[in-house]
Amino acid sequence: MTPVISVVIPVYQVEKYIENSISSIISQTYTAYEIILVNDGTKDKSVENAVNLLESHGVSFSVINQENKGVSAGRNAGILKSRGEWIVCIDPDDVIAPHCLERLLGAGEKYNTEIVFCNFQKVTLQDIFKKSDISSEDRELLPQKLLYSFLIRKIVAIAPGMLIKKDFLERNKLWYDETIKYGEDQHFVWKVLLSADKVVFIKDRLYNYLIRPDSTMTSSSIDKVMTGFNGMKKLESEIIGNRVIKKYILPRWVFSAINASSRMMDFKNFCELAARLDYRINIKKLFFFPDLRVIVLSIIMLIDLRLFYRIGRAYTK
Repeated sequence: MTPVISVVIPVYQVEKYIENSISSIISQTYTAYEIILVNDGTKDKSVENAVNLLESHGVSFSVINQENKGVSAGRNAGILKSRGEWIVCIDPDDVIAPHCLERLLGAGEKYNTEIVFCNFQKVTLQDIFKKSDISSEDRELLPQKLLYSFLIRKIVAIAPGMLIKKDFLERNKLWYDETIKYGEDQHFVWKVLLSADKVVFIKDRLYNYLIRPDSTMTSSSIDKVMTGFNGMKKLESEIIGNRVIKKYILPRWVFSAINASSRMMDFKNFCELAARLDYRINIKKLFFFPDLRVIVLSIIMLIDLRLFYRIGRAYTK
């Protein structure tokens, strides 16, 4: 039987987490799906553990083996091999609520749309299966309102857990940019939303996004961040007809990258990254951004970069 949904999971060094992720998919109330594991050159038992668990439950799955190319290449490989009408990518250390696929597909069919995304919650390994309140609330969003809401972070969309019709991706030639090694999810989401006619947003937190305690950024991370910056810069140049998005998409991304690095980098590397991101040029463009918090922090960043760094560090404690 041809699956309706293809679940694509790129796998790399997630031996500690992948069984939780696979278990959450096996437990779905909707079962017309296939799982595509993309072995991205992992050296641990991640794939072996996943395969054993899937075989023990008789779930339809396939494995793609490739050398280590990164999460974007893994997702692209899985999408290419998928047989389902719909695609959803799930990270191998995250879990989804038992009714996630059913809710996503139901909303897509109800509103006759090609893109459905849901709310999410950040969790630790200790509360990985944390449940959220169920509201059964979903709403259809037209592109202009959605893009603005995404820009000011009123709505936060992440690529994992987003249900998209395969035909939509193929028609619009939408693939993950394999040259981007930082912020590839946000880059992809922007491309999808800029190409969409309408999107459905489910308020329920159906996706549990794992925050790992070992997440850090070093000097070697700077070059990775720059791949994301270059990708967003290219995307900015391609935007036509939406002045607000075109004006703020890159400066807002730079603000987020610097904000995140303040929590994960030492001060020397933080300053180097900020300089390479042309922070003085980009952050000045946020003085009239429609979010007072961003404006205030942008002013602090320009006046005293060390103070901004300290604020970011304090936020993590």
